[in-house]
Amino acid sequence: MRIAFLLALFLLGPFEILAGTPYDTDTVRKLDGKIKRVDTVESQYAGEDGLRFLLDTPSGNYAVDVCPKWYAEQNRFGFKVGEPITVLGSVFKMKDGNGIYAATVERPSSSPPQTLEFREPVTGIPLWYGEKKDIPKGGPMLDGEAMTPEQMMKAMQQRMMQMMQQEMIKNMPAAPAK
Repeated sequence: MRIAFLLALFLLGPFEILAGTPYDTDTVRKLDGKIKRVDTVESQYAGEDGLRFLLDTPSGNYAVDVCPKWYAEQNRFGFKVGEPITVLGSVFKMKDGNGIYAATVERPSSSPPQTLEFREPVTGIPLWYGEKKDIPKGGPMLDGEAMTPEQMMKAMQQRMMQMMQQEMIKNMPAAPAK
């Protein structure tokens, strides 16, 4: 069972482990609505403050996880209560409702209309990865520098292979006694 779990993690790739969020491409949806509230929350995955807003849609409210707070500030992303937007991202269940990891946020009422990109829509890989500030609390480093997504992918695949090999060795039947 544990080998199957490790194999699944390996096949999924390192993104979900290193990138911080379980972006599920099977749940990608587009939601239209208005911003009801803007918050800063601590990410359970990255351990840093993130930008989140509550989106009021015809199908209910969604907590929209946008990006780390520092990334929003660095790129001057700001959202206003009442602003109409369209979010494309991976929908997930929360204890108290629904959430979505935003890949893009369209602002049709801005002049000119804008589309803000936060994650690669197909894979969910955050666009802030590979920037030094994305790893403020001891995240993946290589020679004192933040790892690129490619370096993280390779390091995670190597680590997963090591873990799988260790698990396989541990579960090997003992050789028959002579």
